[in-house]
Amino acid sequence: MKTTKPPARSRYDELHDKYHTILTTKAGTRYERLAALVFKALEDRSVVIHDMELTGEDPEVKHQIDVSLEVAGSTRRIIVECKDFDISDGKVGLAIVRNFRSVIEDTGADVGIVITCTGFTEDARKYARSKGIKLAVLRLFESKDMQGRVVKIMVGVTIQQPSNARASIHLSEAALLRFRSDLASMGLTERTRNTDPVYFVNGGERRLFNEFLTAQMNDAIEPAGPKALQIKVPSDGWLVQVAQNAPIPFDGIVVDFDVDEEQYAFEVVSNRVAELILTTFGTDDIIIFGDQIEGHAIDPDTGALI
Repeated sequence: MKTTKPPARSRYDELHDKYHTILTTKAGTRYERLAALVFKALEDRSVVIHDMELTGEDPEVKHQIDVSLEVAGSTRRIIVECKDFDISDGKVGLAIVRNFRSVIEDTGADVGIVITCTGFTEDARKYARSKGIKLAVLRLFESKDMQGRVVKIMVGVTIQQPSNARASIHLSEAALLRFRSDLASMGLTERTRNTDPVYFVNGGERRLFNEFLTAQMNDAIEPAGPKALQIKVPSDGWLVQVAQNAPIPFDGIVVDFDVDEEQYAFEVVSNRVAELILTTFGTDDIIIFGDQIEGHAIDPDTGALI
């Protein structure tokens, strides 16, 4: 029994089916759809339609258009001819571009684009240039395309924080006696902990003793600065208070402390997958990522990109 050999599949057929599944075996259809998905990803507000028919001067003559774009905010129509020559590895020649010119003229399209994955002959390029037809290459993204591009970013972070702080509060003799008495009444010593009810107060503001001094120490730390510092904190209207006892005036505080430093390095790499690259001759290449291909679908009834 004779078996029918399935048609050869291009790499663009495989790429298309990675993101969207269709049943047709018609050669080139998947490449057309990929082109339509790319145009929609790049111009989301435009109306993009895959595989539509346009008539010209004679309404009986219908032209099959691979991809049609109606540019958002204008009445301009762009039509696109797609050629998947991945298997043959041939270039788009003069005849294809010349035939497409007649379609552009008959349909009254504002712009015509021929797009392929393999390139164009010199005659095709010269003819397109003379007739105002745009040419573009939409091909698979390759490792060589990463040359000159940012692949990853290394971020270095240095965290500096005060440690081993030794604070000396300057009090008059009477104020010192009151301070020690207030601490003793709460079962505290002069070595305060973060949770001890010892505060700095100034008008309506009230802050924990260690929290207040930590902020002062953090402000004093400079990048690449010394690892041991001393700061002098004037009273500037602040008073020291133990629990709910009466606030006590002081002259100032001297804090000696060390600076601990920890360094971390982070590698920032995008998880996006580059699948295609679009070259439009004269502008920078545009990388097309998998999420852009996957982000739109084609209505099976109308061919419209949604």
